[in-house]
Amino acid sequence: MGSRLKGKIYHPLVAFVVPLFVYLLTLSPDVLPGDSGEFQALIPIGGVLHSNGYPLYLATGRVFTRIFPFGSYAWKLNLLSAIFSALGSAVLTATFSECGFPKVFSTIGAILLTLTPTLWRQSVISEVYALSALLLFALWLLGCKLRTDDSALPLLSLVAGLSLTHHLILLAAIPWPFLALKSAGRNLRRKLLAVLTLLSPLTLYLLIPINASKWYKRFPGTIFGFPEPVVRGYVSPAWMGGFWKYVLAYNYTSPRNLSRVPPLNVLASMPLQWAKSFSSEYSIAGLLVALLGLWWLYKKAKSLLVMTIPTFLIVSAFSSFYSWRYHEETGFLAIATLSGGVWIASGIYALWKDGSIARKLLSALVVLIILLWEMWSFHRMPSYWAETLGNNYLPRQWAEAALDEADPNSVVFGSWGLITPLRYLQFVEHRRNDVIVVHAPLGDKKFMSSLILQCRGMKRTPYLLIPDPKTGAKLVPVR
Repeated sequence: MGSRLKGKIYHPLVAFVVPLFVYLLTLSPDVLPGDSGEFQALIPIGGVLHSNGYPLYLATGRVFTRIFPFGSYAWKLNLLSAIFSALGSAVLTATFSECGFPKVFSTIGAILLTLTPTLWRQSVISEVYALSALLLFALWLLGCKLRTDDSALPLLSLVAGLSLTHHLILLAAIPWPFLALKSAGRNLRRKLLAVLTLLSPLTLYLLIPINASKWYKRFPGTIFGFPEPVVRGYVSPAWMGGFWKYVLAYNYTSPRNLSRVPPLNVLASMPLQWAKSFSSEYSIAGLLVALLGLWWLYKKAKSLLVMTIPTFLIVSAFSSFYSWRYHEETGFLAIATLSGGVWIASGIYALWKDGSIARKLLSALVVLIILLWEMWSFHRMPSYWAETLGNNYLPRQWAEAALDEADPNSVVFGSWGLITPLRYLQFVEHRRNDVIVVHAPLGDKKFMSSLILQCRGMKRTPYLLIPDPKTGAKLVPVR
């Protein structure tokens, strides 16, 4: 009994420890700009994040930062992402084993997949995509179990419900595991239990109005004509649109935004763009082996194929649309390329299984090539943390300098990418709360002129926080 349990735990444990060790070696040490800085500033104090609110991440992050005794709040949230992805690796090992892979190949495939450059970069900072990957792998595992064990349905429904309380991109993955369901539809009791377990996690969304009401009571006034909690950054501006628009991320998913169709040349270039993204994650060797893996899954593990192909196509299409619509890259690609990692692991196993010594050596060579490629790509791809280290400054340094330089009761205007470290120092470390840090469109001269005039009317000194190649950012007084 003990040896059997040890055999079941050993390979998932290896798949957990190896990526976690790599993530810890490259973990971001402190507060970060942009969305990561927002999570680090608002999760410890129970703020309202940008839409859709990520209540599951908000709840787990707040609990973890309270119970884990070491490090700053910013570092703890960076660490939590590493733990989520490492747990995802262990879950993925179980998924491969469930689909008939030998345990060694399950472990190797999971480690290769969780060290893809995009997921790796998302796993060493405070971000939502590591938890998204963990939930995705859990959906795949339970979808594979559902083929032979209908009792997995309630747990699958629970994971699907938790996914609905996290990133909306997981909607692309939730339906497909349920396709393996066969006989449970005739069991009314199990069916009702599945519905209840699917819906019960949605109560986590109640955290958002509870947190919002807390900050509206604490800051009941207005600044610049907007609610003070929104201007100061305790509550996302998207919350002003109402609960349902906020939860459904209406600022991104509104019919007006989604009805814009890319030109034909953009649509035609999307498959090539996906292939390039795929090869940039796994190398050309990985792309070729993935094609072999698709064939093997079609022959041996159709359930995993049915779950990964739609997820890859939908997420890749939405990622391309988002990049075209908003002219910026997203972490959605991390979710799309995870499907491709499953195909690669399948292709490597197809090369090895029942093959000659030459084929076995070739599969080992492919593993080595992909691993080296991932390590090289991680350090080559843009990373704010790597750039700051290369320039010998960290966001904390320029955020502290900006707050120290600002006059008492002044207002600092800046872009989203720069202001969140300042808010972290204010909200979490309680430094210079007399200063109002405002996310503002610095390029809109007319609007900015209006805000600056209002500052002078309130007798508050206005400043602009602008990028600086030497220090990261610097404070400039408005004359």
